Amino acid sequence: MGRRLPPLPAIEAFLFAARSPSFRAAAQQLALSPSAFSRRLQTLEAFVGVALFERSAPPTLTQAGRRYYGAIAGRLDEILAATEDLRASPDDQRVTLLSPQSLAINWLMPRISDFIDRHPELDVDIVIGTDLNALRLGKADVALASSLRDFAGLPNDPMVALEAVVVAPRTLAAGRPPPASLSELSGYKLLGLEKPADFWSRWLSLAGYDGPALAEPTRYETWGLMYEAAANGFGLTIAVSALANSYLREGRLSPCFDITVEYNSGYRIAYASSKTQSRPGVQRLSSWLADEMLRSRDEFRSLIH
Repeated sequence: MGRRLPPLPAIEAFLFAARSPSFRAAAQQLALSPSAFSRRLQTLEAFVGVALFERSAPPTLTQAGRRYYGAIAGRLDEILAATEDLRASPDDQRVTLLSPQSLAINWLMPRISDFIDRHPELDVDIVIGTDLNALRLGKADVALASSLRDFAGLPNDPMVALEAVVVAPRTLAAGRPPPASLSELSGYKLLGLEKPADFWSRWLSLAGYDGPALAEPTRYETWGLMYEAAANGFGLTIAVSALANSYLREGRLSPCFDITVEYNSGYRIAYASSKTQSRPGVQRLSSWLADEMLRSRDEFRSLIH
């Protein structure tokens, strides 16, 4: 009798491809080269005898691919959960935390020693990333993630909403002073993010700006790069609670004027499963994360007023 089950690495590649914006992104998540990743997909398609993806940009599932994904995705998630149960005993003291890069560098790393000192019995592994498939595929237990992410099927808890204010160094490039009011924003260089691209437009709308159209922001890939550029006088940016606290504390950035808005988004804590969420070590870590984010919000308020 011939082999009836396809190779598991090929199935894993298929699921990552189906849940990612591109084959390249899926390959990076599995630490594979694009060619190696493509070979895994080809192996699966050869095994089942039908094309599973339309090779478009971005690639999309064929009708057969959608049917196959619907049939196996939940079952593979169950296999991963069962594997996690076997690997993690009730007294397991290792927690893997997924965090975006800027949040990890600017907020988490300066604080995590406090948690470790309080809970020496726990081992916390921190991995950098934003793809919540890491939770679904058993590669992380807990994730800090923007509330704009897709949390479908993942238990999650909210943290405080982000508050934001326009900031600049005391002197911009060429010795220009920063604006002193909302009405003076026109003519200044704005620094923003690639994602979310509406970083500035949302702030302006919430602040009630109705002046002349502003120049398109210069966009940076990470919060850290954006804040460093602003601190070096390249332009104005928006400081948010937690991520910008150190720049405000050190005086490298200061509020331009007294207008603070609250975004209707922030960070959430997501869990690989309900069972993971109920683990004592995970509960201790998530409670500490929520408390620290609240303290950071309170510190931010004191720094901008």
